[in-house]
Amino acid sequence: MKTIIAFFNRTLGVDKAIAFTMAARIIQGVGGILSIVLIATHLNTVQQGFYYTFASLLALQVFFELGLSTLITQYAAHEVAHLRWHNNELVGEKNYIERLSSLFRFTIKWYSIVSILVFFGLFLGGTIFFKINSSNLSWLGPWILLVFATSLNLFLSPILAFCEGIGYIKEVAKIRVVQQILSFAILWTSLILNFGLYSSGLSYLFSAL
Repeated sequence: MKTIIAFFNRTLGVDKAIAFTMAARIIQGVGGILSIVLIATHLNTVQQGFYYTFASLLALQVFFELGLSTLITQYAAHEVAHLRWHNNELVGEKNYIERLSSLFRFTIKWYSIVSILVFFGLFLGGTIFFKINSSNLSWLGPWILLVFATSLNLFLSPILAFCEGIGYIKEVAKIRVVQQILSFAILWTSLILNFGLYSSGLSYLFSAL
């Protein structure tokens, strides 16, 4: 990974924040292609059907999140523009600090609620859907794991968005690169070891951790 970042820095003249972001996109693209190959070779047709149906149902979380992470980043950046860093602390007028602190508390409270709603909403909705379209395949355990890991990632996403807003752009970009690498590594390893439908849930879980 360091080699890729160094290449972007020297050749393209971009800073580390942009380099990490570009690296994450490249890893996502290449990793996605290899994942498709491994899914096709290590999951049977029934498992593949459940795997992609899982992914489709998880996309419904967008109705809970509503793009608030982007707004959190922008609002935090607006408030922190009136502050400055001193000994790793933000200092400045009290009202700006209080508004920024209030935003962070709101972020934690709101996404705690949203994550719980996503967990129960997806779990119940998915369970009903899969029972109607029943199969002999054991899908309940993998589905619970995947929904839990998705809810956990959803809870963490606005915290990273807030950190980006207050200036930790490079650090958050680096975290996302590590997430991509670890997520794909766990997914591929799980598929090769024949963990079946649990592979996706384990990938999401380790990404969050």
